[in-house]
Amino acid sequence: MIVESPQHGVLMLQPRCNMTCSFCVTEDSMGTMTFEVAQGLLRDLKRRNFASAIFGGGEPFFWPYDLKKILQYASELGLRTQVGTNAIKFPADFDQWDFVDRWVIPVDGVTSEVHNKLRSFQNRHLQIVTKTLSQLKDAGRSVTISTVITKNNQQEVMKIGEYLRTLQEGEKKIIHAWHLYKFLPFGRGGKLHQAELEISDELYEQIVREVRQQKLPFQVFKRKDMLLSKTVEFYWIEQGKLMLQSKSKGIQPAAI
Repeated sequence: MIVESPQHGVLMLQPRCNMTCSFCVTEDSMGTMTFEVAQGLLRDLKRRNFASAIFGGGEPFFWPYDLKKILQYASELGLRTQVGTNAIKFPADFDQWDFVDRWVIPVDGVTSEVHNKLRSFQNRHLQIVTKTLSQLKDAGRSVTISTVITKNNQQEVMKIGEYLRTLQEGEKKIIHAWHLYKFLPFGRGGKLHQAELEISDELYEQIVREVRQQKLPFQVFKRKDMLLSKTVEFYWIEQGKLMLQSKSKGIQPAAI
């Protein structure tokens, strides 16, 4: 029997964001990770032979420290780097950041009415995302797409698949994978919108099966509970302490 061990460390740098997503799972009680704590955690991940470090939040570009510098530090350690971002606060040269191995970008609908209702930012977030994906493809960068499946976008999930298939066409292959997340009723958004957004396990499984039948030209991952992956550990600050959560360890203080 093969026992999977954690390979990816997710650094939840801070809780602030410039969006008000209706399904947000981030807790306002989360603290802000200092640059020095992030450095120590990255060294520990490397010592434990983790393959990659994934930087999230909140929105990582709202981190009050030097995001570019910590990404370069992780890359210099030999960790693959990924950044989960809503793509709103990108610097002008983001598509040239060769110390970022992969960007994680959300697509939750193919129409503004659906996507922008779930991810609220001046009623134009879908337009920002599609422009960003086009720019990243032109630059030859790698992207993972994330989609949260809810009552409000379940009818567009297959259409998202077809949009991503089209985006993948041509010599430059932008999409590394597509992650399908089931809505979770916690966090500052999920708790408030459970009745509006929650779907059954059966419907979620059905949608994932239908997506896989599309035979898309990239991997599709089922993420029924993002916090219970065998290969991922999550790290964040709570009441001044560095905490971790994983499927095997549960929630506990991180010893680094």
